[in-house]
Amino acid sequence: MLSDKAKKIMDSGLLRFTLITYGPMAGKMSVQANGQAGRKIYDEISAGKHRAEMLEIKAYLQAQEAEKNRRAAERQKRIDAIPGIKEIRDAQDKIDDYHRRVDEAMEAGEGWVPAKPAVSVNALKAKYPRAAAYLMAEAWGYAANDRKAALGREAMEAIIEGGDHEAIIADMDRRWGEYCDSRVWD
Repeated sequence: MLSDKAKKIMDSGLLRFTLITYGPMAGKMSVQANGQAGRKIYDEISAGKHRAEMLEIKAYLQAQEAEKNRRAAERQKRIDAIPGIKEIRDAQDKIDDYHRRVDEAMEAGEGWVPAKPAVSVNALKAKYPRAAAYLMAEAWGYAANDRKAALGREAMEAIIEGGDHEAIIADMDRRWGEYCDSRVWD
């Protein structure tokens, strides 16, 4: 928890604080001034004033980052626990690699084609319908249309939380259809 003085500096809107999380400056905090009033406080900080508050704000940002990383790791663990998700992704990677190698062979004018992998993504999706539903929602989450992407991300979260994957995908499809129908004449 921040002291009143540190909270006042952070919440003033005169400075922008950013914790650097990667690269050679990882672990450092960037402070930027917003406007002339912010510049005054920034100059005071550069001169060594408010040192305790800056350390406090940095510790606060680090705690926030650690909590964000913990939640992300927990979420990833729940995703990885979906039965069949790794198998389907691995199979899809093998198929994608096969197609890439075939394209390379064709472009190089080589007279051979690599052997097609003996995996069936569709068979794995039939065997692991929950994982297939999650991967479908994930693909929608990357859609170019903002509404479709939002529906996909919402479905992903519902599947991660343990909801009925069939009902979730049906609802996602239904809501997308309703959205498209409402935009027919736009």
